[in-house]
Amino acid sequence: MTVWKGFGVVLALALWACGDDSKPIARAVETSVVVKGVEFRLVLAAGEVSPGGMLGGELQLVNSGTEPFADPGCEVSRSRHGIRTGNGAEPLWNAYDHDCGGVTVQPGETNRPLPLCFHARDASGASLPVGEYTAVVEIAPGWSPRLEVPVSVRDGAAEGAVPEGCR
Repeated sequence: MTVWKGFGVVLALALWACGDDSKPIARAVETSVVVKGVEFRLVLAAGEVSPGGMLGGELQLVNSGTEPFADPGCEVSRSRHGIRTGNGAEPLWNAYDHDCGGVTVQPGETNRPLPLCFHARDASGASLPVGEYTAVVEIAPGWSPRLEVPVSVRDGAAEGAVPEGCR
């Protein structure tokens, strides 16, 4: 009898420690494409964001090949990303254009060169209304098709972590 009472207390404490289940939990989403033997993976911290909010993510390079992947001209660091509305308009692009000093990804390595900040705003800076959209990453022109992941803009969204440097 005492064992069951103790188990009940431990179970109650464990459930309490899991947090307030009235708050939604952010769930990561991702997609990828293989180009030149390297997988370019778009990983978002969550699949939803509040109107006007910011959705964090990263562009990963995964080399599962047998040869090193070299990007001496930092083409990958010149990618752009944004949230596209359902009406076919281009996203409000965030772009990087800086000298990264060159990137080499050895076989079996994953390199995370770029934190991404997706703003749930339109081209005029107004908050996107509640609805379904697409997060888009365009690696340097000519490198690959765009990476696209569906995202929801909704009130009370379970937003994931936003990378340092996002504003």
